Amino acid sequence: MKNLLQAIQTSKPVAFGGFSELYVINNKAVKLMEDTCYTDVLQETYRQRIAADAGLAPQVYTVEREGEKVVVEMDLIDNTRWFHPDAEEGIAPTLLGELPIDQMTIGLQLYMNLLKANIVHADFHSGNWFMDEDGNALAIDFGLGSELDTCSLTHAKRAIQFLFPALKALGFESEAEDLHFAFDGDVEEIREALAEVASAF
Repeated sequence: MKNLLQAIQTSKPVAFGGFSELYVINNKAVKLMEDTCYTDVLQETYRQRIAADAGLAPQVYTVEREGEKVVVEMDLIDNTRWFHPDAEEGIAPTLLGELPIDQMTIGLQLYMNLLKANIVHADFHSGNWFMDEDGNALAIDFGLGSELDTCSLTHAKRAIQFLFPALKALGFESEAEDLHFAFDGDVEEIREALAEVASAF
């Protein structure tokens, strides 16, 4: 860990977030964050590890506290392959249902695979998933996420809001209607509907 912190001190961040900085060190992505969010980081990386074990996210290697900082080391993210090419111009990343058909198809399958791995990604815009060099779609940023079998009503409804437009646009009318019908139900009904729709993919 000391070597990693020394490398951070002699490196320049490649990106900034609200409470974090991102570095590339030894061909790994390294996030440096404030210690105040340590519990949240543990929950986020737990979900990312579940997704990574299913081949749906970059693998996380290290999550450690050091003084007032938290360091997270994971596989490198190739941001040249993100599906938000205009992000550097200050244009917000787009939602799944607003993407071109080929990208929408890939993103929809990724989301369904996440659901099958028991993960609800509640911030699934085009800045939070990308293609790796082998052509696999991978998700990142699980801070707004939960496990499908225990997710909140808010996260369950957000999942439907991400999925419904894409399902309609791609001709999955029956699956879209199932989610539309479940939307006004209780959280258990929505969880079951999401699981059933995902199992069809």
